Amino acid sequence: MVMLTYFSINTILDSDRIVVLNYGEVGEFGTPAELCESGGLFYKLVKESGLENSVPGWNGAGQGSSGTKEGNGGANGKVEEIKEEKEQEQKGDQGST
Repeated sequence: MVMLTYFSINTILDSDRIVVLNYGEVGEFGTPAELCESGGLFYKLVKESGLENSVPGWNGAGQGSSGTKEGNGGANGKVEEIKEEKEQEQKGDQGST
């Protein structure tokens, strides 16, 4: 197994599996094609980089808007859950000062 952090999105498009971290937690996990299909964080990075046509095994069709996908275990929903938890923590910290 090789673990790398990326500087440029195009350097990891040929990876077997990608783990996307969000707020220090696993936000998404899967192949580049699965992650693009789910329409989550990874897809947004790919799209911002203009590399939608460079993802092996993904033709761009069916880019999801549902937010979850079985291929990555519904990790996009987990990302939203983490964001909500962070917001709750911040509100709690503000109320205790």
